[in-house]
Amino acid sequence: MSSSKKYFKKFFNYIIPLTIIILLIILFFSYQNTSNSINGDEEKKSSWNLFEEDNSCKYNEGDTCLNAPSKCICKEDQICYPDRTKSDNLGCYTIVCGDGYRDKGETSNTCCLDAGCSNGLVCDANLNKCVKPECSFDCCINDLQYQDKSCPQYYTCNSLQHSCEPDDSDNDAFPDYLEIETGTDRFNSDTDSDSVLDGYDNHPLSSYLPRTYSFDWRYGNEWLIFTKKFQFDITLSEDVVASYEKMPKINLINRDDIQLEEVAKIMNELANTENYNSADKLMMVIAFSRSFNYDYTKADFSGKGLPDWANFPMETIVKKQGLCADSTVMTSALLRKMGYNAQYLTSIECNHAIIGISLVEGITLDGTERYITKDGIKYYYLDPTSRDYSGNIIYSTTSKDDFGTTFCQSNDFLVREI
Repeated sequence: MSSSKKYFKKFFNYIIPLTIIILLIILFFSYQNTSNSINGDEEKKSSWNLFEEDNSCKYNEGDTCLNAPSKCICKEDQICYPDRTKSDNLGCYTIVCGDGYRDKGETSNTCCLDAGCSNGLVCDANLNKCVKPECSFDCCINDLQYQDKSCPQYYTCNSLQHSCEPDDSDNDAFPDYLEIETGTDRFNSDTDSDSVLDGYDNHPLSSYLPRTYSFDWRYGNEWLIFTKKFQFDITLSEDVVASYEKMPKINLINRDDIQLEEVAKIMNELANTENYNSADKLMMVIAFSRSFNYDYTKADFSGKGLPDWANFPMETIVKKQGLCADSTVMTSALLRKMGYNAQYLTSIECNHAIIGISLVEGITLDGTERYITKDGIKYYYLDPTSRDYSGNIIYSTTSKDDFGTTFCQSNDFLVREI
């Protein structure tokens, strides 16, 4: 073999492989330098770190202490509970007595707020202690011989009734021991500030399920033969609506009612927009009342007398129906909040209720108007009940000619306070 051929074979056997190795090394370090320049200061590692595992907790990508316990590690005073509302980003929760969860170590002695009580006791939220909820004895030996005894906590001895009676510090129809058990404030009659006393509130700790009620009715000529359409919305908590069925039917017309005050404000604004005088504003409210349906479900009173079966004013408004008494209660209360002098009138002969209203600006009398006099003031008849007594009312006409009138021809109407 010639020397040139030997050299060529030697070249292929050693030089070429060595060249390939050198090129691969150059390419490898070139790639590593390029990767480091892209990542900048974020990662200054050797090429071997490319194969190491990332052990950081990526909570933004859904990692929690529950599905990634090796990366998302809770503190010593925490537990892993991502489902709890006050858990942190890692899903870790700090145990607190009174949070509504019974956790390890919480007992009736250490945290009755969460663990509860046994043997008929209830948890005092102020003391975090189990106490006796009921009076187990009377405050007397017998009806003739009174014995002075001390009642249990949150009870007072009634010497006339010879018994221990539950305290109600804020007069909200919710005894103190129940307020403590529930967690409401026994010195605040409306813990959640939704205008419902705690004793009549289905959810006394928070305002519940607000709903919007819409109303529309017609009054007055808009143009030609067409009447003006009025409408408004009002939002009420479902607890407010439910409370009407629970509260005693007393002081129906003059009671404080922030919802009715809001309706009165809306009525005044609607009338002012139309530049109505006192007469048109009055009749606009009467038209509003006449747009409600007749409530046949209340036709049989089953021996109950007024006002036991009557609606509260806002109850009639929400239901959009009622009897003549309901309409009269509602309009009397609403008109009073709007500044009118309105009275509740009833007739035994007609079994009917209407409004008595003093003379207002914009009414011209012709001498045929009917009225009743009280304390030297003439209260003219005005019927807030629709002339369509069949229910299912589309809309009822109303005019200032209705002032001083009612379909009931009886003269036995009397002013009644309810």
